[in-house]
Amino acid sequence: TNFFNFNLLSKIFKRVYSVLFKKKINNSLKSYDELNELTSIGVISNDQNRGVGSLLLAKYEQYCIEQKVKGITLTTDADKNEKVLRFYRKFGYSIDQSFVQDEKRAMYSLVKYFKD
Repeated sequence: TNFFNFNLLSKIFKRVYSVLFKKKINNSLKSYDELNELTSIGVISNDQNRGVGSLLLAKYEQYCIEQKVKGITLTTDADKNEKVLRFYRKFGYSIDQSFVQDEKRAMYSLVKYFKD
């Protein structure tokens, strides 16, 4: 077996690059300064649909609650992404706004506010 999974490393590099250098075309986006941002969550395909992603998200939410954070925001693709949107809706996230990234990539900002 290979020590490095080059496909996974490529995906990670592309994700880091997009987070650091992404261009949001819609300048009217709201700011989420009072919320924590979940930048990425993922589960390898062999472990999907086994509750691993739900556990990761629940642990992250619990950490945010313990830190007295008001809520969480995240960004995800708007097109052909129903499985991901269903996952976050199940946890109480809702679409707060939409925007276009890199001139043609439709995106959603999702938010979840915690009760005081």
